[in-house]
Amino acid sequence: MKKKPKNKPDSHELWTNRRPTLTADQNISLILGSVKNLPIAYWKPLFFFKGARDDELLKLTSGRFPVTTEPGKTHPVISLKPLPNHVGYKVNPCSSVRSWMSNEMHFIEKGCRLMHTGYEMDRKSFVVEHIEVPLPAGLGAKLVFMGEVPGECFKTAG
Repeated sequence: MKKKPKNKPDSHELWTNRRPTLTADQNISLILGSVKNLPIAYWKPLFFFKGARDDELLKLTSGRFPVTTEPGKTHPVISLKPLPNHVGYKVNPCSSVRSWMSNEMHFIEKGCRLMHTGYEMDRKSFVVEHIEVPLPAGLGAKLVFMGEVPGECFKTAG
């Protein structure tokens, strides 16, 4: 038996008749449970990250972030909003120690399960709201994505 020759598609047909594929841009929630480092272009408000180095936070806040004596110490951060042109993201540092700079402080409750990863908060994490950090994209991509904080996990200490 002779094989029938296949008609080769022309270049226009090849590039215009593509099947839709799943992409991170359209389906970010499909990959969030399995990523460790998340590029800033995919960040959203209320994402929780670990690993922001204290020395970097000190530089980025022009010295407003409290100086620690432990070299290599890190703090978690919570994302607020993107900086213009995706150059970074505005974040608040978090701490297990309550700051006495304000009467009311928001915190993420111990035991809270973060969305996308199921990570359970191992301690109460106070949001240091009086310090907003413009985190550059290069540093943000090095942080460890822990999950998205559900609204019901936010509490207020008065």
